[in-house]
Amino acid sequence: MTASARARPAPARLRAMHVITALNVGGAERMLKKVATGVSPADIHIVSMLEPGITGRRLQSLGYEVHSLGMARGIPSLAALQNLRRAIVAKRPDAVVGWMHHAFFAVTLARFGIRGAPPLLWNVRHSIDDISHEPFQTRAVLRLCAGLSAIPAAIVYNSQVARRQYAALGFRDDRAHVIPNGFDIEKFRPDSQARGRLAAAFGIDGDAPVIAMVARLHPMKSQETLITAFRTVLDRGVRARLLLVGEGMQSPPASLRELIATLPEGSVTLSDHRTDTETWLPGVDIFALSSRWGEAFPNVLGEAMAAGVPCAATNVGDSAIIIGDTGVVAPPGDASAFAEALLRLLNLPPYRRKELGGAARKRVADLYALDAVRKQYDDLIASICKADGRA
Repeated sequence: MTASARARPAPARLRAMHVITALNVGGAERMLKKVATGVSPADIHIVSMLEPGITGRRLQSLGYEVHSLGMARGIPSLAALQNLRRAIVAKRPDAVVGWMHHAFFAVTLARFGIRGAPPLLWNVRHSIDDISHEPFQTRAVLRLCAGLSAIPAAIVYNSQVARRQYAALGFRDDRAHVIPNGFDIEKFRPDSQARGRLAAAFGIDGDAPVIAMVARLHPMKSQETLITAFRTVLDRGVRARLLLVGEGMQSPPASLRELIATLPEGSVTLSDHRTDTETWLPGVDIFALSSRWGEAFPNVLGEAMAAGVPCAATNVGDSAIIIGDTGVVAPPGDASAFAEALLRLLNLPPYRRKELGGAARKRVADLYALDAVRKQYDDLIASICKADGRA
């Protein structure tokens, strides 16, 4: 290597603006945080259409600039669109990434007429098994976006299933790139002390196997499927405890409370959203996810698998691909089938469940390690900017 080559400065890092609907506790928000914290705060600008929630405040505490458009949920705002346009002009990013339907629709409109507008990426974090499950406004946005889908330089999906579903809705498949969710396998890992932390956090004692689900209270998550399946497990004479953690779970609606009341007292523990999942998740015996629709690549599955916990999930989004042969998959909305999935894992000897958990962790490390996923984002943005003459 010549002296002049050694002295050549490294190329400047590309600066991206990421626009997202909200920054609360959902899977998209968590993945954006993972992508953001892989780069310097100077190389990224984050815009939330709504006021920043838990994830937004956490990013701000880490030194990342988070700008809010101040929109109210469900209420379109021309002023917010103008603010987004001004932010793009002022920050002059090399690329703009819109996360989720409403955000990438908004940023597509905001870019119109900007001289030298940066290339655009859409980031889809959802699956559409049945469009009738979506709110009217979302259905309208999806149809509009299908017609605009030649505009973005790339459309990123976090699941193969979502890519096929959106192509069927009219999204341009020649723009499609699948980048899975990524996981920090040092943060989520097996831990022999986690069982004690689980007991301390939720008051769960004894040696009965613990089945846990971490998900916000929402019809798509279908906690009632899991509760009904759990009742079948107990009716079969199998000892187990159920832990349901997520936003809204501490005060469930009457229909869910009535279903829980059919179970033996003390067999179910409810908890609101927590930020310390990695400390106690390795202490559960089985992780369950009973979603009926909407999942693309569930973060919680990857986290549980990285923690060495075997999983039972419904076949929604890429759940079956993620789990592979390290757990059990059942049809969505079928409580009887989900009970059988749980029983397959519960009837294994503990050492065999531990082996499955080890295989699950290896699968995440091999296929979904966070650093490799971050690099896929970096490489895609770099290639698009190069094609646009910016790199």
